[in-house]
Amino acid sequence: HNNSLYISAKCRNIVTQDVILSFSLQNNSQCKQTNQDTNIFGKYGWLEGEMYTPTGITFSESYLYVCDSNNNRINVYSNYYIIRTITHTFLYLPLDVKIHEKSIFVLNSKSPYVLEFDLTGILHNAFISDYGWDTNFMPSFFCIDSTGRFLITDKREPYIYVFNKLVYAKHALETRLELEHGEDRLVEPRGVCLDREGRVIVVCNYKDAMLQIF
Repeated sequence: HNNSLYISAKCRNIVTQDVILSFSLQNNSQCKQTNQDTNIFGKYGWLEGEMYTPTGITFSESYLYVCDSNNNRINVYSNYYIIRTITHTFLYLPLDVKIHEKSIFVLNSKSPYVLEFDLTGILHNAFISDYGWDTNFMPSFFCIDSTGRFLITDKREPYIYVFNKLVYAKHALETRLELEHGEDRLVEPRGVCLDREGRVIVVCNYKDAMLQIF
């Protein structure tokens, strides 16, 4: 956003700090990190604005949303300052966060796997439970397509599960994409996104592979 790259990271120095790093992008092609153009904010802890194992991150309309996983909350920042903390009893080790159609969607580590909040942090929907289809589901990251379907990677298996957001049921599984690459099976899929042509791009924790599904 605005030629800056935001990364949630866990930095280990004398003490462990959970921080957000902001890098400036140079010439739209290289990421350059210097003491002058890097902002580090947030630190390890449980107090407001602090983080304990940040994971997913997204930026929307000048607001930065960070999954503060081990604190079971979403931190919302503006200009490097905490402005809101989203909490709920359903939030458990949140993994990833996305903004879609004026809603905040959070991928949870346990059922219900997807939580929908409004932009003020009020829970509107909780859906996609493991009852009735797969009690061993271990989500990793997710993205949302133009029709509102959720594409969720499973860290145990080479799968991307596709759920229909419009069906607010305990299990709205629409299909399952199985990832393979030549003779090798891509394992532990992680980040997933869609390009402008609707192709699915997923990064897997195996031979540094990246796969496009058409």
